[in-house]
Amino acid sequence: MEGETEAENLQIELLNESLALLDEGGIGDPPEYGLPQGPDETIYVRVYLRVDPTYPAVDVDRKVELDITVWSYSTAPEVNPADPWEAPLLMEEDTPLHSALNLSQHFIERGGDPLRFSVDENPYLNVTIYPEGTADIVPAENWWGMTSLTFHAADLDGVATDTIQVNVAPVNDPPRILTLNGIGAHPSRGYVAFWVTVEETLVIVPEVVDVDDEERNLTFSLNQTPENLLVNPSNGTIVYSPTWNDLGMRWINLMVEDSAGGVDNSTIRIEVIGYNRPPNPPEIYVVEPEHNRVAGSPLNFVAILHGDPDGDPIAEIVWKMGDGNIYRGEDRVTHTYSSPGNYTVLLSVCDPYGMCTNVTLDITVHSKPSQGGFLSGYRRFWKDLSGDAVVYEKRQNTDFLYLRQEGRDGVDLLNVTAEGRLDGLLVTIHVKGGVIIDGSVKYTIYIVTRDFAERPVKVNITRIEDFLPPAYFGSSQVFLYRTFSGILNNPFNFTVQGDRLVLFISLKDLVSASVPLREGNFSVFATSEESSQTTTKTGQIRSFRSFDTAGEGAVVYNVTPRERVSGSEGGGESVFKDNTLTFILLGVVGVVILVVAVLVLKKYRKKEEEEIERFEEEVKRLKEEGRSLYEMVEEGGEGEGPQEGRGR
Repeated sequence: MEGETEAENLQIELLNESLALLDEGGIGDPPEYGLPQGPDETIYVRVYLRVDPTYPAVDVDRKVELDITVWSYSTAPEVNPADPWEAPLLMEEDTPLHSALNLSQHFIERGGDPLRFSVDENPYLNVTIYPEGTADIVPAENWWGMTSLTFHAADLDGVATDTIQVNVAPVNDPPRILTLNGIGAHPSRGYVAFWVTVEETLVIVPEVVDVDDEERNLTFSLNQTPENLLVNPSNGTIVYSPTWNDLGMRWINLMVEDSAGGVDNSTIRIEVIGYNRPPNPPEIYVVEPEHNRVAGSPLNFVAILHGDPDGDPIAEIVWKMGDGNIYRGEDRVTHTYSSPGNYTVLLSVCDPYGMCTNVTLDITVHSKPSQGGFLSGYRRFWKDLSGDAVVYEKRQNTDFLYLRQEGRDGVDLLNVTAEGRLDGLLVTIHVKGGVIIDGSVKYTIYIVTRDFAERPVKVNITRIEDFLPPAYFGSSQVFLYRTFSGILNNPFNFTVQGDRLVLFISLKDLVSASVPLREGNFSVFATSEESSQTTTKTGQIRSFRSFDTAGEGAVVYNVTPRERVSGSEGGGESVFKDNTLTFILLGVVGVVILVVAVLVLKKYRKKEEEEIERFEEEVKRLKEEGRSLYEMVEEGGEGEGPQEGRGR
């Protein structure tokens, strides 16, 4: 039989000793139906299956089991005095306790009647009772504390009840990283993936829980912390700003730790992606004749390319000359402007993917001058034949001035060239041994009147500043001057070309300085000045200053007083007593200028006295012969030779 038909057709009946039906309606209280009351009595039961003739088949071989329980009706359940619940039941947070209690042992029924067990509901503990009477206890998640459980044992005769205390001890729950920017922090693949573009910023915000730490005493850290990848130690926020050096994959591990040492971590993979960058900015140069920017004359333009930061080739070069003309594909072009004016040249360089960089150059194109004007062909050359750079030294223990004729020691200017350009003047200084660019030498170019002639200069020396060159600043004979003091102090854009120092003075500056251009009534000269110190083997400091000129009309002051040292070596200021002699400085006409100073201060040491006497005798002899001090020095005189250690 199947389904409900089986249950409905199965019949159970209680019978007496004569097998007569006791009660067709059902089973009631045994005394009412006269069932046996004592031991060793017999109970008769009839079980049968009612057959429904409408069913085609009946299963007559199916076995039927019948359980019969005989109640004592004389004893009730009770707590077993041999198994009391005196001590609390100890458990740990989030830890189930299997077979924690044996209710069949704790409760007894002396008549042997079977017992039914139950427990009162507890919001913190989940209890499962098995048929044999054992009980499993599971604490609610993350709960700990003290509570109690009340159990019941019942049969038809009554109920027994007992309560046990349960102590659930706290256990640290480690913090848990739930998500990273809303993405599960513990995927099956083992990591969370992010990507970011170079020069952008990736921010990763974790969602973290810690049921034991409501105050959120959590600490976050990374397994690596480069300069451009940071983590906030209090909330775990990660900020990553990658550079081009970070292209590719980066793996990091975010760890969170609570105050009790519980930890959790999540592995993060970050892919840094680059983007196409435009080529590096090129440079535009106008090569010779760069200063002949005149309408109708060709100009040569050169592009200096500096490649592409991504390593891409330069796929396209475009020149837009500012007058409507365009050239493509070449880094060098020649272009002629038909009309004077101001033009902006635009150079565009592009990579194969269309990323371009543009640079511009503003140029001025002049009108062609009338025939015979100054700008059409001015060129002058001044050569410094004698090599007259002068080195002078402040001696350590004397008030004498010692002059050194050039030769090997000074910064020697060999010649000066001035060339007219259509839009200015190009001046070139040729320096012996090469231009010094570290700032220790100051080079100056002067534009002066044509009648600015060399002449003797008398100087009453009272302080160093009185004779330091140049002495022409503010003079009506000086139109303008330009100074170069090294590559870090080059406001006038001098150009260094090996042993030549080049300066272009624009037509605008020349006109502003009232230089008589068309008449050609001006001259050019240059000066060099160097200061330096050396220390001797005995610890003495020797101070040197050298000076040279080249060009027309150069007048130079070449003397310094010796500083008298009082007290410790190196202290004090330049001092001249009242009996100091006045020194006369004689200059001669020509490119070569030497200065000889005759100094007598006072008797200082025997050696100095002898030297003064010898020097005065030589001067007297020269005067008697009608010769000059300049000639004495030219012949080698009595002066000392170049100082050691000053060779350039």
